[in-house]
Amino acid sequence: MRKILYCFIILFLISCNSWKSPYFEKLYKDMNGCVESGDFETHALLSYRLQIDYLKYFDFRQKEDTIFILEYFGIQGNISISIWNQVDTLSFSNEQGHFVEIEKLLFPKTITHLVSNWDVPEIKVKSDESSILPKDIVLATRIIFHERKYQLDCYQFYYFQ
Repeated sequence: MRKILYCFIILFLISCNSWKSPYFEKLYKDMNGCVESGDFETHALLSYRLQIDYLKYFDFRQKEDTIFILEYFGIQGNISISIWNQVDTLSFSNEQGHFVEIEKLLFPKTITHLVSNWDVPEIKVKSDESSILPKDIVLATRIIFHERKYQLDCYQFYYFQ
């Protein structure tokens, strides 16, 4: 009886993890459709998302959760990605040449606060007022999960402090 129970537990654990990879790949592709970028930028975004597969490292609930993602692509090829919800924060950066996991947000509090509140009008104002040069693009994504389905909202803006 114990052998059957152990087999059941192992199969259950394997099946819980196996749905994530195709699910996340579809989610990353849907995120690309949310962006108004050129073909090169869209392809690069998807390539980095699939390479890092950052959602598999992030603690969130597919049944009911909202997560926020900020992706920054610097003019010199540096990439910073931060993901957060109410219980977890995770970031990745390639400033050292390869992607490194960092357990803090890589963006100013002004940006993360506005994105957490999904205050797109104020983000637009701050982005338009920014005097930072060059005008590096940041992509903000909000994903609302409900019963393993999701709703995407994206907004692209210029980096500001």
